[in-house]
Amino acid sequence: MNSIQNVDSVSSLVATEAERLTSGMADDEAKVEAIYNYIVSNCSYDYNKKNTVQTGYIPDPEDTLLTQKGICYDYASLFAAMTRGVGIPCKLVKGYADDIIGYHAWNEVSVDGKWVVVDAASDIQRRAAHTPYTMEKPAASYTKTSEF
Repeated sequence: MNSIQNVDSVSSLVATEAERLTSGMADDEAKVEAIYNYIVSNCSYDYNKKNTVQTGYIPDPEDTLLTQKGICYDYASLFAAMTRGVGIPCKLVKGYADDIIGYHAWNEVSVDGKWVVVDAASDIQRRAAHTPYTMEKPAASYTKTSEF
């Protein structure tokens, strides 16, 4: 998957951090989990941004990595950039989720030849609320309108 405006996997900072997090890991599943755990454990959801974001907003994965704050679109873009940066196919997906009000963004990442739904932004909020969560989400709970 190539770098596009809303998923810049070419950023040296993002690629360097992804490589650092996955150094010495042989399989893609371990790399995906390391990147996911880093984002969920170190970042916070920006409710102010959610309420003020403008139509046409394009996330900047490097800025999200540096500030460790963002909305679903930011985290989906960062996760895609980091996984792609270490050679793992990943889609940034937009649409609707059963347990989220309004438009949403998440990822589908290829693990062992299977596309797995990952929703880091939702899990950042679940972690903050001390609510249980798992990395892999049921695909049936998400409705795609576009993917990148």
